[in-house]
Amino acid sequence: MEQKEKRYRLLLLILILITVVSMGVTVWALFFRGPVQKPAPDYAPPEVEQNAQPMPDQNTSKLESPGGGAIGVEYEPQMTVDLSEKALALLYVNPERSTRNVAVEIYAGDRLIARSGIIKPGFRLQHLPLEDGAETLREGVYGGKMLLLSYHPQSGEKEMLNTECAVTITVQK
Repeated sequence: MEQKEKRYRLLLLILILITVVSMGVTVWALFFRGPVQKPAPDYAPPEVEQNAQPMPDQNTSKLESPGGGAIGVEYEPQMTVDLSEKALALLYVNPERSTRNVAVEIYAGDRLIARSGIIKPGFRLQHLPLEDGAETLREGVYGGKMLLLSYHPQSGEKEMLNTECAVTITVQK
C-alpha cells in the first residue's frame, strides 16, 4: 500500500510541476516577451524605367476604385528576345486611367529574363535589357508569363495584388 501511495504522490508532483512550468511559459509569452516585429513592406524599385515612353492621346479619366487602386492591363502576348542585342521586345501599356505604378517581370518558364523599373500611368514599355544569364537561352519558342507588380504611387509600397499574364516568348539570335 505504501508503494502505491508513493507512486501517486510522485505522479501528482510531476503533474503539478508540469502545470507550474506551463503557467510560467504562458505568463512570459503574454506579458514579458518583446513586441513582434512586423516584416518591412516591399518598396518599388527606386528608379523609373528609362525605356518607358509617354502615351499620347489617352483617356485621362481614372478607373473607379472605391477603397483601393485600379490597374488597366494592356499588353501584347507575343514577345521576342534578340540574343545579339541582349534585349526583349514587348508591348506593355500602363494606361493613364490606372491609379497605380507598375513594375514588370518577364519569365521564360520559371526563369526571370527581364525586369523593369517603375512604369507610371500613361507610359508604355516596348523593350527591356535582358537580366544577367538570360542570354544563355537557346533559340526557340517558350511559354512564359509577364508578372505585373503594382505599387502605391505616393508611398511606393508594394500592393497586395499582382497580375500574371500568359505570354509566348520567341528567342532568336
